[in-house]
Amino acid sequence: MAWAKAWQAKESFTAEALGIAYMLAGDAGASNIDPYAEGPSEDNQWIKEGPHLMIIAPSALLDAYPTDPENGGSYLMWKGTDYQHLMVPVGAR
Repeated sequence: MAWAKAWQAKESFTAEALGIAYMLAGDAGASNIDPYAEGPSEDNQWIKEGPHLMIIAPSALLDAYPTDPENGGSYLMWKGTDYQHLMVPVGAR
């Protein structure tokens, strides 16, 4: 919850432990690179994800994951921000 509160308030956040969040109904779309984008643009890699888990963890545990949401598996969203997290699809988009 601290992660979500920090993101919504645009405050700093540092993950010190593993956290798990989920969106089992999927989402309406978001930028894969900009945590505050309000809609698709040519350069913000807008995606719509189906059911998924979000793994919040210290950045050292996440840095090796790919950022491409089309890679067919898990990917790092919002890399390089305080809110980066691993997206783990659990169903079809």
